[in-house]
Amino acid sequence: MNPDLRFSAEEIVAVRNAFNREYKDRGLIKAFLKHAAQCLQSWDRAKYYSAYFALVQASTSGKSSLLYRTGNCVYVVYCCLRDPESGGYPERSIIAKNLEDVEGQSSGQSLAKYAAYLYACIEYLTKFDVSPEEFLNQQDRQFWLGIKNRMEELQKEWSHIASKDLAGRETEFVSKLKDLWKLFLQNSRKISSDQGFSPYVIFAFDEARTLTKRNQGRETAFTFLRQACRCLPTAADNGRVIAVFTDTTSQISNFSPVKDKDISFRVTQQGLELFPQFHLLDTVDVNVDVAPKTICESQDPEFFLRYGLPLWYSLKSAKDDNGRPILETSKILNIVKSKLVGGLDFKKWCEPGRKVQLEEALAVLGCRACIDIAPQSQIASDMVASYMRLCYYISEDRYTMITNYPSDPTMTEAASQIMNCVDVLQWEHFLQPLITAMKEGVVEAGYRGELAARLLLLRAWDKASLKTQQMSPEVNVFSRSMTLEQFLSSLLASDNFDKVKLEISKSKNSPLNLRLRFNHFIQCTYTPTRMQLVEFFCRCAAVLCKRNQTGVDIILPLFSGTEDDDLAPARFSYVLIQIKNHKGKRVDSNFPNSAASMLTPVYAELEYEKPYLPFLSLYMSLGAPSPDFQIVHSGMELRGDEKKLAYGNAGSSKKKRKGKDKDYGKSKNEYVELNEDRTLRMRYQTSLATFGISDNVFGCINAKEGQLLVNLADAWPDPVKLYADEEDVLKVKRMAPLVYSLSEKKTE
Repeated sequence: MNPDLRFSAEEIVAVRNAFNREYKDRGLIKAFLKHAAQCLQSWDRAKYYSAYFALVQASTSGKSSLLYRTGNCVYVVYCCLRDPESGGYPERSIIAKNLEDVEGQSSGQSLAKYAAYLYACIEYLTKFDVSPEEFLNQQDRQFWLGIKNRMEELQKEWSHIASKDLAGRETEFVSKLKDLWKLFLQNSRKISSDQGFSPYVIFAFDEARTLTKRNQGRETAFTFLRQACRCLPTAADNGRVIAVFTDTTSQISNFSPVKDKDISFRVTQQGLELFPQFHLLDTVDVNVDVAPKTICESQDPEFFLRYGLPLWYSLKSAKDDNGRPILETSKILNIVKSKLVGGLDFKKWCEPGRKVQLEEALAVLGCRACIDIAPQSQIASDMVASYMRLCYYISEDRYTMITNYPSDPTMTEAASQIMNCVDVLQWEHFLQPLITAMKEGVVEAGYRGELAARLLLLRAWDKASLKTQQMSPEVNVFSRSMTLEQFLSSLLASDNFDKVKLEISKSKNSPLNLRLRFNHFIQCTYTPTRMQLVEFFCRCAAVLCKRNQTGVDIILPLFSGTEDDDLAPARFSYVLIQIKNHKGKRVDSNFPNSAASMLTPVYAELEYEKPYLPFLSLYMSLGAPSPDFQIVHSGMELRGDEKKLAYGNAGSSKKKRKGKDKDYGKSKNEYVELNEDRTLRMRYQTSLATFGISDNVFGCINAKEGQLLVNLADAWPDPVKLYADEEDVLKVKRMAPLVYSLSEKKTE
């Protein structure tokens, strides 16, 4: 059994300090209260099952902080139900054990207990005229003991109600809570003015997965608690009280199950609805107050820990009583590693003989390579629940969940370190589960060639980082810049790289000394500008171009300066990469233009001005039948006047172009002249082409890793490839007429 992560005493102090630091709110509390108000305004027992909703998002996204800080605006009864053995924060509430335990109780007694909990907390507010913030601070051991004692008194008083049938119990508890709520509205003096139907009281159940555990097959504690929440006052009674359930490691289905799988008869048969969950926690980059000005600054933990999820910089900012940082960067990265592998102790997880599970592979590779998980798969929910993958959308029926990892340099640095634990894990340990997932349809198999190329580029980056950075592997070694020469020497086989150096040495505009910095990819929905390339560079990210971007699939930003120079947009150039994955086909019909004239900043619509910095074009034909490497020259015959311009001063005339040019491909801008583009390209462009996936072409992989990437580039949900027995294969083919040729043998 894998051991869960347990914080050390030092880490607990840092986490507590991080939780209590000043809260940075970009309107999240207002949005959360608005969602609660919309639920309350619709609260009607004839339409909805219960007065609660789920707060769903990945670990470290700030769910607990949101609940706690909301307590400064409205009355929040905050109960943390985390595992008693956990060293996390906020700490487990004193009342937690009483709320979890329903063993030995009848259904009526369990419902009465939770109704008593709701009643006792509201009753407390009717007796003490305190502000929301004061009430939150009063929730200490003495407060919870008082609530516990009052619950026991109420349960004795209500013993006759517990013996009634469900309808009778519900009628009684509805009446009691309705009368108490009227008293609350009469006595309360410190509720701030609000807009709409805002809540006055929120019952927050944090880390609430313990409520969903089954004992000997009977209903869970959560089942009875949400029945009790059904007894809360409705909108017709000016009910401004609602419950919220959240958890770091449970699935959305625990608290907001899909309709036809809900255990309640009222939901599945009577058509009662559940309130929509709240999941848009806008906390990514909340700590980014100022952008780094140089490469050195961008590599400094003081800057790169600010990006992504909020916990990392909060831990970095945690200070002891003497004002010194509590945790070093390496210890923060170890916490991130543990969370990436599902909340397990990474030091114990990373042991010889480790078999990487699918979820672990998707987390480690996914945060770096933009891996798309099928929105309707169970694993999408699992990844949000336990592997820090963010949830961006949940369909109304809760069957579809769109998820992805944010650009998080701290997370990707940690993932890079996990992938390069060479004494324990090999690259293949992560690739094989990914290939299986693609074949089984768990991972979206579209653009397979692009994914293989991304992983190949990341492999080259990792190997170059280990070779060039003389630093401890526990710090941010995979987030530091290197020259294009250092990267290409890792990417390409040595003889191919020597050819590149020789070719570039002939030019006065060599790109080899330009610097690049990436350890993950960001999927764009737009064409990036140079200004935006600076932001990619600061995040240590490469550009995965928008769908159907003209001429280019991947952009690696290049900086033409030193690590101490200002990161000015005008100093940025490009590595432009085009991916082809036509199996058995060496090149496309436009080659070599597609690797040269059609793989330029102008053609890709990245800019419309003449180039003034060297750039590299890389054409990758992954499906080519045989491995090869080529330095590409223009496939067009230059005229005499163009040759003169190519080696002299570049022309700058701006005659208008009309229509298309058959050599160029198609026109991009009416102010860009064809001969000028060719001329300037010869001065600034270096164009390379690789064919196939082989260690004869790429120096960053061995033969086994190359074959895995070939398999990945050809992986898609084909049922024929999932059967080993030829008879089973034949049966599948017969079940799908004309989809397969019956004469063909199964191929891997």
